[in-house]
Amino acid sequence: MKREYKSRILALLLPVLMLVHILFLPKISVAAKESSPADGEKYTIRLLIDVLEKTGKSSKRTVKIWKLSKENLIQGDILKTAKHFDEIDDEDKIDAELKYKGQLSKESVLDETISKEVIEIPLVQEKGEKSYYLIKESKESLARMAKRIESGKSQKLVTNLVEIPNKNMKDGLLAISMKSEMEVPSKKITLIKTDSRNEAVRLDKVSFRLYKKVDDTGLKDELVSVEGSAGVYKYKPTADKITEAYVPVLKTNTDGKIEVSDLPEGPSYYFKEIKASGEYDNNKNANIKGEDFTVEDGKEVRVKNERIPFTKKTDDNGKALEGVVFEVYTKEGKKLNFSKDTKKYGYGYLLDEKGSPEVVTDKDGLIFLGDMKKGEGYYFLEKEAPAGYEKSSQKYEFNVDENGVIYYTQKDENGNEVKVQDFLHIINVKPKGKKEEKGGRKFVKVDADDTRVKIKGAKFKLSQKLGDKFVDVEKDGKKYVVESDENGRFEVRDLKFGTYYLKEISVPGEYVIDNSPIEFEINGSSLAEAELVITNKKGKVPPTPPTRGPRGPLVKTGDIRILVFFATGLILIASGFAIVRNQDMKVKRA
Repeated sequence: MKREYKSRILALLLPVLMLVHILFLPKISVAAKESSPADGEKYTIRLLIDVLEKTGKSSKRTVKIWKLSKENLIQGDILKTAKHFDEIDDEDKIDAELKYKGQLSKESVLDETISKEVIEIPLVQEKGEKSYYLIKESKESLARMAKRIESGKSQKLVTNLVEIPNKNMKDGLLAISMKSEMEVPSKKITLIKTDSRNEAVRLDKVSFRLYKKVDDTGLKDELVSVEGSAGVYKYKPTADKITEAYVPVLKTNTDGKIEVSDLPEGPSYYFKEIKASGEYDNNKNANIKGEDFTVEDGKEVRVKNERIPFTKKTDDNGKALEGVVFEVYTKEGKKLNFSKDTKKYGYGYLLDEKGSPEVVTDKDGLIFLGDMKKGEGYYFLEKEAPAGYEKSSQKYEFNVDENGVIYYTQKDENGNEVKVQDFLHIINVKPKGKKEEKGGRKFVKVDADDTRVKIKGAKFKLSQKLGDKFVDVEKDGKKYVVESDENGRFEVRDLKFGTYYLKEISVPGEYVIDNSPIEFEINGSSLAEAELVITNKKGKVPPTPPTRGPRGPLVKTGDIRILVFFATGLILIASGFAIVRNQDMKVKRA
């Protein structure tokens, strides 16, 4: 009988012991593994606390420490994460959010040799592991020090978030002053602005702003706070959301450089060009987001600007015409002389009284003029066309501003004069026996408030007015729709002479559609005329509501394993009961 009872006890006890092992022992072993890896690396964080009032005794302050992974960082930003947890007073809430119970440090001890109190935090990590540690004064310590902090005899300890291992460590020891802002890994980046045709030419006084990337939409990207001037700037931490009025515009110096130091590592950044300078004031890159980059020592970001050509020469198929000769005149009809630029920009021409009156298009059909004096009423004439093309007899007028930038005045669709800082596109055509009664027209789409800003992606439908109705023009069996390119330009071609209309059907981003039909004429010279300027105004964009909410619970792989083991234990218990019951039945039958 004793033997039978022993069998019964074992049959029931073994599954119960297994459940105890499943529910308790794995947690103990995992905790032991986390806190003390067998082949781990040892580090020490030493917190240094200023002593404002000498009493000869330690204030016995303590901190709580939480271990984080990179996934716990808010938007990958160490500083933002530290500030987030600094604002949470309830330590249990931090435990819940991080899925990690904060550990209490030893009490601070007084080190009179350095006139500071010291807390040392020993750490053990697996080899090659990179972790983050949140260090925040414990609520007990803060409560005990409240009166001294209020009276100015002590100060609240700043919440810190540090990466381990850390570049500032020496022999595995990282010292942190708890009176200062949190320790943030930081480095310097350099932007270099150059001419697109000659990188040796550096551009000064080009304006930029620096942004931190938040998401792929760009709607939440944050302006980076900096201070400084003349190409040399420094990151300026701030807890408040900043505006453009708060941060100076970053400008390149005479070396074409902008240096920004002390930028926090982690997030991605990008530069946005605000305004070019001098003969590059076509703003082709204005308000265009640059390439994303992360902070690295010695990191260089190169940005190029295209200089405004004096003119561009093509045939009616868009082919660049090389070797077209022009002469330039003042308002009074005086012919100007030029020499080839071999020093200032390394290409194009410079105004030179001892030079030649002829300027010639390069392989791209372009002519660049430099050192022009401010004035209005300049004009140029085509002297010699390429072989096989008709020479243009049109007189092309232009002006030069105080920065040497060439600009033209044109009328928009409302008949208003607008200033266009851009090149004039001139077309040569090949002579034909009998000219077809067909032509084209060129357009440029610009911002109504700043005509230097070109609008890409605006679409227009072409129509004619027949009687009281507008009839859509078709090309290749489809409605004739045109779209502005990155320079705001588009054109219509191969149209019979007559009156046509453009109707805007879509505009990009924040601009508002103008439904008014734009009337224009097609004739024998309309394609060679200056571009017709079409403007758009910006509308209000509704604010995007914040999407970041409280974090949900993290899934752990161990959770599934425990459930499986638990179910197995229950099955074993049921089996034990069945075995005992069968033995009882056998005894009764015997």
